[in-house]
Amino acid sequence: MSISSFLQSKKTVMLDGAMGTELQRRGYDTKLPLWSASANFDSPELVEEIHREFIHAGADIITTNTFRTTKRTFSKVGAPEKAIEATEAAVKIAKSAVKSVQRKIFIAGSVTTLEDCYKPDLVPEKEILEREHTFQIKHLASLGVDFILAETINSLTEAIVISKMTDELEIPFMISFVTDGNGNLLSGESLNDVVMSVKKYSPLGIMLNCRSLEILDNDLSVLQNSYHGMTGVYPNGCGKPDDKKGWNFIDNHHPAKKFAQFASKWISQGTKIIGGCCGTTPEYINAINGLLKSTFQKTSVAI
Repeated sequence: MSISSFLQSKKTVMLDGAMGTELQRRGYDTKLPLWSASANFDSPELVEEIHREFIHAGADIITTNTFRTTKRTFSKVGAPEKAIEATEAAVKIAKSAVKSVQRKIFIAGSVTTLEDCYKPDLVPEKEILEREHTFQIKHLASLGVDFILAETINSLTEAIVISKMTDELEIPFMISFVTDGNGNLLSGESLNDVVMSVKKYSPLGIMLNCRSLEILDNDLSVLQNSYHGMTGVYPNGCGKPDDKKGWNFIDNHHPAKKFAQFASKWISQGTKIIGGCCGTTPEYINAINGLLKSTFQKTSVAI
């Protein structure tokens, strides 16, 4: 079954939760700029373990640990040649994680902004975006991911480049934006305008991610008023970004139960795809899945 057919066949589709912050929570040193990328080399068993735990918690889709496996990122530590190897290792690990599972699990190839997701002022020129994103998207597709997940996108320019490149390469993709709680991307550009520009490239779905429950709750209504296709949301859990460690696991009152309650509300409003971003653990995905089983009639699909 293709990813498109699968999405159409399910009432609710579960994404996984965070990889980078979960590595950090389990003791791995996710220092910047590589953050989670180096774990593909020196802790592949831990990366696979996290994938497996998200699957067992109920995820239908796992995301490759390729958020920061670009040549641009590895150049910052003087090792651009390691980028290709890191991407290949990430996809291999994800494929290994799904092998022993009886149900069908799809693999999303993660791509994101070339620079900091929270700093849209750092977005490179269009020609650079086209060159570097095309390389990474082609590479992930050649490795056999089921679709591209462009996530935490913070500007219209980068969103259009990724969408256009992926569409021209005829690779299925979803795109997810990081927003400000007022219906805008972090660049200040209107989410409505961004959706209008992106939807002509026929994404599988448009989503929001990497912000608090409350911020994405506000902006999800904007998205659904602008876009009548498949929508999704995967917010942050406990903690906040940290410039040194990548993430700070402070208690900000976002337990898994509260997370699942927001998810229940969003699904009742027509949101199809639900998962977790930074600070979420398998416990969050399990809580959402458990709530769905008790509240909603989920469609069972034999593949």
